[in-house]
Amino acid sequence: MRSQLLHDGHLVLDLSCEEHNAVSGAVSAVMAALEPCQIEEVLDLDVDAAYEIQYSIYLCESAARLTGVRWLPPGEFDDEITVSMGIRPNLDIRFDAEGSAWRVDHAQLRFVETCIAFHSGGSLVATRPISVVV
Repeated sequence: MRSQLLHDGHLVLDLSCEEHNAVSGAVSAVMAALEPCQIEEVLDLDVDAAYEIQYSIYLCESAARLTGVRWLPPGEFDDEITVSMGIRPNLDIRFDAEGSAWRVDHAQLRFVETCIAFHSGGSLVATRPISVVV
């Protein structure tokens, strides 16, 4: 994983296909494991904001599958129906054959990091350094 700090304070996370699927899977698994009343305490984010991020990931993946990104696992619902609903994700994820690039703000990054840590069963420990390009 590489990251780039943008001038507007957002961070771009450049993920390989495997890293994307692992992060997306961790968010889904953690959100499914927690009751709504636990989300704010465990994930340190408002319940509505947490669900918006989770749903945004799903919407972005649905749109990517429809445009031919084949490395994403199948969604739970019909992608055409999901995308045709006209709901706009509040998370910006771009896909290509090599992986994805997530443009996140501080709260979204903290949420993703917390989901990864919770999903892995402990503290968030980097397995390799993250390079930050300014």
